[in-house]
Amino acid sequence: MLSFNGNNSYFIPNVHKNSVSTKNLNEVVKGDFTFSVKVKPEWSRCGENHHDSYGVIALNGMDLGIFLRKDEQGNYNINAEFWVDNENPKVKLVQLVSGTDFELDEWLNISLVFKKNRSMTLICNSSMNRISFDEDLIDYGSSWLWIGCANNRWNVDGALWRNYIGKVKKIGVFNKALTKSEINNFFNNYNQKLNETTNPFFITSKFKRTRYKVFDESYNGNHLCKNIYNSDGRNLMF
Repeated sequence: MLSFNGNNSYFIPNVHKNSVSTKNLNEVVKGDFTFSVKVKPEWSRCGENHHDSYGVIALNGMDLGIFLRKDEQGNYNINAEFWVDNENPKVKLVQLVSGTDFELDEWLNISLVFKKNRSMTLICNSSMNRISFDEDLIDYGSSWLWIGCANNRWNVDGALWRNYIGKVKKIGVFNKALTKSEINNFFNNYNQKLNETTNPFFITSKFKRTRYKVFDESYNGNHLCKNIYNSDGRNLMF
């Protein structure tokens, strides 16, 4: 399990500098894909404004991923956000609401299921919402994947960080739009044999780690890197 206090985060770069991985992140968003996370947020510190909402798992830039935010009615929302149309960018959003779709005191199994030029589905435990579209995604080829924030790149304004506070117990990124059955198996009965049919890019369920990395159980070499800044204030790549 990983714990986040609003100051720490992890990332996978778009391309590993030492060519240690068998799959690069910039290939994931060219087709269908799925992000899945098991989380227990600290809701009391999740705000209404963009800068104090939570980024749980995200591709940076015009952020794509799973985000948590309080609304004006005092409810808390799970949002799946993404941007389409490079020429005239516009945001798309799918939402689930506390008290109706999920409870604040439970662990949440959240999945974002993207089908290219067709739909984005947001699933949390037994609830689901979907948006249909036919536009192309904007270009996310240079984006990094972040866990625990929307973007902690060294040159990004702090108002865009959206650091998460809470716990994460399982993470999966897949080069496939998973079915509901495959998602349930990932959260409840995951074993390495499932990798044969789900086409994973990155998985962690046991959180084997060193001081600086979390092991990639998909065996693609996409180990999750702890975000550390070097003496010049830039993100340290290792």
